[in-house]
Amino acid sequence: MTSPNPTAAVAQGIDYELFLDCVHCGLCTSACPTYVELGDENDGPRGRIYLMRAVADGRIPLDDKVVGHLELCLDCRACESACPSGVQYGKLIEPFRVNMTKLGAQRVKLGWLKEFLLFKVTPYAGRMRWALKPARLLH
Repeated sequence: MTSPNPTAAVAQGIDYELFLDCVHCGLCTSACPTYVELGDENDGPRGRIYLMRAVADGRIPLDDKVVGHLELCLDCRACESACPSGVQYGKLIEPFRVNMTKLGAQRVKLGWLKEFLLFKVTPYAGRMRWALKPARLLH
């Protein structure tokens, strides 16, 4: 008996038929801000659906590269309104991300300075005023 693919558990709770709704026509790509900006197929809805399905099928591992592509999604769902097939992208990406976190898939490493600025400074108005004080003095 073979052991099941541990990364396939990331698709647990997602109706597999939702993956099959995508016919890979590509009409969603022009509505996706990350695809428009980066031009990488894996950073568009069609590519992300393909990646999620491949992980669910056990064809590829849930490695840092795959996690990086999935985390770049802004979750704006502009692709849903552009999709002629009615793909419910939010019902795919959101539970997939939750399960990635539960499985301990690491988010993209930002580096200590970016991490500090993004999570310890920008969410707090007082810290932002302090951090931007030199810029105000130069004005």
